[in-house]
Amino acid sequence: MSEVRQPWLREVVLPGAVISAGIAGVGRVIEGPLRGWPAEDELNRWFVRHRTPLGNALTWVPSTYADTPATIAMSFVYGGWLWRETGSVREAIAPLAAITVETVCFMSAARVVGRARPDVPWLDRPAHTSSFPSGHTGATTAMSLTVAHALARRDVPGSRRLAHVVRWGVPVSVAASRVYRGMHHPSDVVVGSLLGAWTAGAVRRALGIPTL
Repeated sequence: MSEVRQPWLREVVLPGAVISAGIAGVGRVIEGPLRGWPAEDELNRWFVRHRTPLGNALTWVPSTYADTPATIAMSFVYGGWLWRETGSVREAIAPLAAITVETVCFMSAARVVGRARPDVPWLDRPAHTSSFPSGHTGATTAMSLTVAHALARRDVPGSRRLAHVVRWGVPVSVAASRVYRGMHHPSDVVVGSLLGAWTAGAVRRALGIPTL
């Protein structure tokens, strides 16, 4: 049992606590000395000025894909696929474990920060959480990088190319969509992406999943 606990303590629990505290500290600086950092919201206002029906429809897809129920559902879908492809329990639980760890870190930091959403018209219904960091972006990044890592390790034609699309295309489209739709400030999605990227690697190491 101790052999199982040690990697999780070393790779996830202890650094996760430090990272959550660090994110909370950055958020408090934004809310305190920077007074909400209103200058960064120019990107949100730029998107509002350039919204189109096509843009609204296109950004709805990744933004909805990143909603909590959809993310949880997709973690089971990806987990089932990984179980079928590898027969490994560790590979199968990695997507759900990644979004779970990201959510714990995100919620811990967001509760301290309490940042409001951008002061622009919203295209989605906001969750009852702080805007900083972006939980949608963080969880999607964590799950996408986990799946991309598995794809990159498959000896199947086109698998590595698909891995690049999943690794970069999905997180970037979600982050851009959340800012476009007025749900997050730019710094929210940047920090959320970084948190998700760390989470994917930490969970992979804790589970003992081979590197590339």
